[in-house]
Amino acid sequence: MATAWDSALRYLGQRAHSRQELIQKLTRRGYDQEEIDQTLMRLDQADLLDDAQFARDYTRSLLSSRGSSRREVQRELGKKGISSDLVADVLADLPDDFDRALAGARKKMAGLADLEKDVRWRRTLAYLARRGFPEATCYAAVRAAEEEHNGN
Repeated sequence: MATAWDSALRYLGQRAHSRQELIQKLTRRGYDQEEIDQTLMRLDQADLLDDAQFARDYTRSLLSSRGSSRREVQRELGKKGISSDLVADVLADLPDDFDRALAGARKKMAGLADLEKDVRWRRTLAYLARRGFPEATCYAAVRAAEEEHNGN
């Protein structure tokens, strides 16, 4: 059986992990707590485990790939075991939700241009809501995207 160190390096070689994710994976693999703690200490000493950098990188990924809202970023970082203080720091650096919601609404509505206005609105609102944008932000973004679409 591979050591916890070997397993941790393999996991980190595939993609970045938060400390909590790594602990969970090593625990599931059957390593005892002492070996996990020693492995985490070695990873820290080698600067291979950094929750702050992981949180920033993962947030950038969520924003670029999904157009996520602040609420979704907060939820996803929490699921990865990122501390609430670190999540607050990451969220403080994010731009306003409206700009991302508007970009998402524009993109979605462009693909729905042939549909009736109410269908286009309903689908775009649902799309934004699934990404965690607040209701008022969804409506404002869809309204602005619709006005642009109509040339107003």
